[in-house]
Amino acid sequence: MRETAHRSFESLVPLQEMRCEAAVGRLTRSFVHQLANDLAMVQTALDLIGMRPTDPPEKALQVAQKAIDEASWLLHRLRLIAHHERTGPCRTDPGPVVEEVFQLVDRAHQARLAVRLELAPELPVMAIHPNALREALLILLTDSIQDFQRRHAQSGGATLRAVVSGRRARAEGAGPVTLLLELGFHPGRGATREQLASARPLESRRVELCDTPASEQG
Repeated sequence: MRETAHRSFESLVPLQEMRCEAAVGRLTRSFVHQLANDLAMVQTALDLIGMRPTDPPEKALQVAQKAIDEASWLLHRLRLIAHHERTGPCRTDPGPVVEEVFQLVDRAHQARLAVRLELAPELPVMAIHPNALREALLILLTDSIQDFQRRHAQSGGATLRAVVSGRRARAEGAGPVTLLLELGFHPGRGATREQLASARPLESRRVELCDTPASEQG
């Protein structure tokens, strides 16, 4: 099964707040267990320090700090998405935003889905606020994963291969920028990048996101 979608960020705005709330809710539920583990690690480290006051505390402190950093990363990303803070379009390098969102999705679905991101080395700068890009990507990814898992509930683990590139409308460096996402869902979770590139996915979806409304494109 292969689907293609062409969308501008403007077309997502009327639905983004409602759908983003739902996506954040799903991510939050996925992270509850992980955050509980992080807190347990901190408590264990503190208990060890209390039980062995004469031992060097460095190792226990390192464990606690790692757990704190992990929990802080998760909460910070969820807060950025949930607050819907935007100041209008601005020049944004999409690469770091794409990597961050895919990392967040990978952590949320790691029990049943492995995420493999292949990002083009130099994506063109986009005229979009980072939070708007973050929200749009999160919505598209969570919807795609949910649709796949609904249709393949009995398939067990799977791997999402995502190839992300970008193109500018005009070669001279002007005009709207389109972000291209090629999403392929493969059976199993242990395939290498080379195996994924040569294998036929169970489902594939191509999404094109343009940073300029269709009404403004020359």
